[in-house]
Amino acid sequence: MRSYIFTLATLALLFFVPSTLLSGDKSGKSKGKKWDKLELTQEQKGKIENFKDEHKRAMIDLKANLKKLKMDQKKLFNEVNINREAVLNKVGEINAAKNKIAISKATVILNIQQSLTDKQKELFKEYKLYKKFDKDKNRCEKRKKSWFW
Repeated sequence: MRSYIFTLATLALLFFVPSTLLSGDKSGKSKGKKWDKLELTQEQKGKIENFKDEHKRAMIDLKANLKKLKMDQKKLFNEVNINREAVLNKVGEINAAKNKIAISKATVILNIQQSLTDKQKELFKEYKLYKKFDKDKNRCEKRKKSWFW
């Protein structure tokens, strides 16, 4: 019995440890290197940091508002007598909140691009740094489950 457990543990170590060591560092440090390749001036770095900071602050409020609206909608669906007009109005409010989030993401990307030179803009597109601001899209697409099913 001991030899069976020892063999099983050894096999587990042989398969799992090398795979984790070979997988590489995926902590987001490579994105910093890509930003460094743009060779930004100190003024550009300051502007971009301000754009990012404003965007993050705005997203906190926008996402909190969206979450509240979704909670309200769920509450409407859980009522015994569902008010059709109230639910549809809430859906409109949720879509308006999502539009504000999309506009905020697009605005920060456009603001960053405006502060870049033509050469930097090409590198920005090549490295797809704009996708950093669209992380939520992939997360939502992977979770194909709707909130009310």
